[in-house]
Amino acid sequence: MPNKPLRASQFLAFDALNGFQEILKEQEKSKEKRKVLSEEEEKEINQELTKLKEGDYVELTYYWISKYITIKGIITKIDIYLKQFTILNRKIPFQDLIQLKILEK
Repeated sequence: MPNKPLRASQFLAFDALNGFQEILKEQEKSKEKRKVLSEEEEKEINQELTKLKEGDYVELTYYWISKYITIKGIITKIDIYLKQFTILNRKIPFQDLIQLKILEK
């Protein structure tokens, strides 16, 4: 097993990358806490989910990693057992939704 100075030296290359530390600091700042939905908000999302079918054009906002993202696209797959659907090649769990609207094509 290599000693600590040699082992640590393998990570020094990242410090040499221009702006790497600034990018890491910026990502730490931009983290959003996950919102807790009210019962009414949950009810609205669940009502929209029951109407949802493959091929629907939707606009939705969901939590991903550490922030909220809003996208529009066509639902290509709905998996009731895994409780997720696929839009724009992204699998989105129902539990990560905070807003869902079915739009006209």
